[in-house]
Amino acid sequence: MRASLRQGPPREPRHRLWLIPLLLIASVLATAWLGISQIQQLRAGEQDAARQRVTMWAQASQRALEGQLREHGDWQEATEEFLRLPAPNPEWLDYMYGPEFSINTGIHLVGAIRGNGKAAVWQERRPGLESDDWQGAQPLAWRRAMAPLIEKARQTPTRSVIAWMVLNGRAWLVGVHGLYADEDALPSREEQGMLVFGVPMRPELLSESSASLGVERLEVVSQSRQMSGEAALVCSDLPAMKRFDEHAAMACWQDADDVTAMLRQLGAPLGALSLVIVLASIATGGMLWRDQRRRRDWAAQGLQREAQLEQHLALNERFLALPHEAHNPQHALATLSGYLRRVREMTGAEVIIYRREVGNPNAGYLIVESRDEREWLSSVSLRRDPLWRLPAGRIVANRATNVDASTEESAQLLCQRLGATQLLGYSVSPHPGRSELLLVASRGQALEESLMMPVLDRTLNALIIRGLEQERLLLQQQVLQERETDTDTGLLSREGMLRLIKLRIDQLGRVSGLDGFVLMALRIGGLQELYEHAGPEAGNRQLELLQRRLDPLLGTSGHVARLETDRLLIMVPRRLLEAARGGICGWLDMLLVAVRHKVSLNGEDIYLLPSLGISRFPEDGEQMDALVYRCERALHDTLQLNREWHFFDEEAEREVRRLKQLEAEFVEGLQQDQLRLHLQPIVDGRDGSLVLSEALVRWQHPEHGLLGSGDFMPIIESANLDVALGRWVIKESIATLIRVHDAGHALHLSVNVTVRHMMDERFLADLKRLFQRPELCRQLTIELVESQLPEDIQSLAILFQRIRSQGVALALDDFGTGYSSLSQLQQLPFDKVKIDRQFVVAMDTDKGRAMIDAMLGLGEAFHLAVVAEGIETPEQRTALLARGCHLHQGYLYSRPLPSEQLIQHLKAGKHWLPASVTGEMG
Repeated sequence: MRASLRQGPPREPRHRLWLIPLLLIASVLATAWLGISQIQQLRAGEQDAARQRVTMWAQASQRALEGQLREHGDWQEATEEFLRLPAPNPEWLDYMYGPEFSINTGIHLVGAIRGNGKAAVWQERRPGLESDDWQGAQPLAWRRAMAPLIEKARQTPTRSVIAWMVLNGRAWLVGVHGLYADEDALPSREEQGMLVFGVPMRPELLSESSASLGVERLEVVSQSRQMSGEAALVCSDLPAMKRFDEHAAMACWQDADDVTAMLRQLGAPLGALSLVIVLASIATGGMLWRDQRRRRDWAAQGLQREAQLEQHLALNERFLALPHEAHNPQHALATLSGYLRRVREMTGAEVIIYRREVGNPNAGYLIVESRDEREWLSSVSLRRDPLWRLPAGRIVANRATNVDASTEESAQLLCQRLGATQLLGYSVSPHPGRSELLLVASRGQALEESLMMPVLDRTLNALIIRGLEQERLLLQQQVLQERETDTDTGLLSREGMLRLIKLRIDQLGRVSGLDGFVLMALRIGGLQELYEHAGPEAGNRQLELLQRRLDPLLGTSGHVARLETDRLLIMVPRRLLEAARGGICGWLDMLLVAVRHKVSLNGEDIYLLPSLGISRFPEDGEQMDALVYRCERALHDTLQLNREWHFFDEEAEREVRRLKQLEAEFVEGLQQDQLRLHLQPIVDGRDGSLVLSEALVRWQHPEHGLLGSGDFMPIIESANLDVALGRWVIKESIATLIRVHDAGHALHLSVNVTVRHMMDERFLADLKRLFQRPELCRQLTIELVESQLPEDIQSLAILFQRIRSQGVALALDDFGTGYSSLSQLQQLPFDKVKIDRQFVVAMDTDKGRAMIDAMLGLGEAFHLAVVAEGIETPEQRTALLARGCHLHQGYLYSRPLPSEQLIQHLKAGKHWLPASVTGEMG
C-alpha cells in the first residue's frame, strides 16, 4: 500500500470530456423536434381521455341511482305506503326519505306516481332548507318534463329508466322504477306505481367530481345553451329520453389547452437550449482545467498522503482495541463506511462487500460500498440487503493458508464477473442449507489484505451478531400479523379476533352491561353457493364490498373477523348500539339491511341473506371462549327457529345440555343392553282375537327408571340415532318371532322403521336371518311413517319389491298426516294403512267422520287392510265397527306390555276385549 501512494492518478482519455456536451446537444434537439411534431396528437388524446372519464362518471352515477331505485322499488313497505294507502304517513316519509336520507344518498327528489298518473307524494328538497313539506301533487313543470320518462318506465316496469335533464335552471339525474313487491307477479298497469328519485348536480358535487376526473370546472348544462367565454369548453352529451330536447343535458368542462401554451412559449425552450449548450462548453473547459491542476499538485501532495497512511494505520489499531460489545450495528456501519471512504481517498481503490447465493448467479446483493460502483457492476443483479443477513462465518484473507481450493476458485470467478481487479477476502456460511458466499473485492490500486481484513472481519461480525436478534423479532411480528389476518379478504382471522376480545375483556374488567360489548356470529346465506358457482374471487369480492357497507355502522371501535367461508364474527361496543336510532334493535336492522344483497350470476340471482347469533359481555359470560361459543350457539338457534337474529338464551342452553347428556346416556344404554322390547296388541274389534302386535321400545334408565319413547325420541331424531335404534328393534323382533315359533305358537309383529334406516346398506343384512326362515317372513310387517316418504320413490319401490318378495308385509303408518299421493300408493306395494289417532279422536264431528270414511274408502279401493290407532272408548270402537273397520289398536284393549307378558297371554289363548265391552255383549 505504501508503494501505491507514490503512483500518479489514472489517466482519462480526453475525447470523453468532449463527448458529454455533444451528446447533450443532440438529445435536446431531438427531444424538441419530436415534441413539436406530436403536440396536436397529445392534445387530441387528452380530450378523448377526458371524455371517457366523464362518460364513466355518468355511467357510475346512473348505476348508483339505479341501485337505490331497485332497492326501494322492491320494498314491500314502500309499496304499501305509496300505492295501497290513501296517503303516505308523513312521519314515515320523514323517517325514510328525510334530510338524513338525502345526505347519505344525495337524492333530493323523491316522488311516487300511482297507476292513474297522479302523484301519491312529491318532494323536491331545495338547498339551504332543513326540510320541505311533502306534496300530494306533482308540480306542472315536473309533470311535463317527466312525461316521456314515466311512459318509458311503464313499458318496462321491471327495469329502471334513467335520464339527465335540466329543469328550472337546475341539472338533475332522474330515474324511474316500477313500484312493486314481487317482480314475478306484476299487477295490472292501472294498479302499478312508479318510484321517482332525482339527484341534483350541485356545484360542490361537480367540484369534487372535477378533482377526481382530472378536469376543470365540470358542469351539467342544457344542450340548448349558447357557449360563450374566453376559455374553450369541451362538451359531451348525456343520456336523455326522446321528446326531451328542451330539457336534454350535456357535461361540459374547460379545456386547459396546456399544449397550446407550450406552442406559444416555444421561444423560451429555444433560449434555454442555447443556454444549456453554453453551460456544457464551460463545464468541459472546467474539467480540463481541473485535470491539469490535479496533475500539477500531485507531486506536492505525496508527503501529505504518507501522513494520512500513518493516521490510517493508527485508526486500525484503535478500532481493533475497542471492546466487542461496543460494535453496535449503527456504530459499526458508520465506521465501516468511513473506513472504506478513507481507503478510496488515500489509495484510489474502490472497495465493495458483496453477497451471492452459490449456484444462483442472479441472486446478488450489494452490502456496502465506498462509492457508487453501479458503473462497473451494471452486469450483475444488484440490490440492497440488510446487513444482518450476511453469512455468519469468519472472513479470511485471500492469501491465507488452509482454505478450501474450490471455494477460493468460486470467489475468484465471482470477483472477475463483478469487474473487480483484486480479491481481498471471502467467507462461506457454515450453516447447512445456506450456501452463501461473502466477497470483499476492489478495483483500482492494489491493496494489502493484511491491513484491510482485520478491521472488516471485526466490523462485519458485530453487524451479524446484533442483527440476528433484530431479524428474529421482525419475523416473529410478521408471522403474528399473517396469522391474525385473513389473506383472501384482509379481514381479521379467528386468532386475531380472539386476541382482541381477550384484550378488551382485560381492559374492561368488571363493568356494567352498558359499558360492555356485544359479540355477533353472522352467517351469510347464499355466499357458499356463490363461492361454489362463481369461484373464490367473486366470493371474496362480495366480502370486501360488505366490509365497506359495514364500516359506517362499526365506526372505529367495531371489528369484523372471518371464521369460515360464509361466517363472520363482529365485536361492537354496547354504547354504539344503544346510541343508534331505535337502540340495539334499530342497529341490528341496519346491519341486516347492509348484509342483504342480490348478486346476478349467469342470468340467475343469488340472494345474500343474514342470520345473527348474539351474546353480550358481561351478561352472557366474562370469559372469551364462553362468549364466542354462546354467540355461535345463538346463531344455531336462529337457524333452527328460522329467524334473522336471536340473543343467547340461558334456559334454552340448559335444555340443550340436558338433551346432550341424555344423548350420551342413550348411546351408553344402547351398548349396555338397557333397552326393552314392549308389544301392543292389534286385535279384531269384533271378537278380541290377536291379529298383530306392534313392537315398541322402552329404556330402562339406571336412575330415572323405565322411560317411554316420548322421553328420548327427540334425541333420536336430532342425533340421527334412528338407524342404530332401528337395527336393535329389528334384531330383537326377529329373535322374539323365532323363540315363539320354536315354542309352538304363532306371533305376528309389526316394526316401525325410518326411510333412512331402510336405505342403509345394513338393513337387508339384518333381515337375512329372517329370510332364512321362510315360514316366519309372513309373520313380520314393516311400518313406514307417511310423512317420511320421499318425492323420488323409485329406489324405495325397488327395495319394497325385494322385501315383499320374501313374504314380509308393508304398512303405511300415521295415514292422513303426510302428503302422499294416490300415485305413491299405487307404486309402493303396501299391505296395510294405519289411521292416525287424531282422526279417531275427531270422530264425534261430521268432518272427522267424513275423514274416516274417506280413508276407509281408499283402503278398500286399493285393497289395503286398515288399522285404526288410538282407540280409548267403547263408543269409538262401536263407531269404527259400524263403518267396517275391524282392526283396532289402543288403550281400550291394552297398553304396551313387556314381550314376555304378551307371549304368556298368547299361550293362554285369552281374548283382548275389555270387561266393559264383554258385559255389553253378554
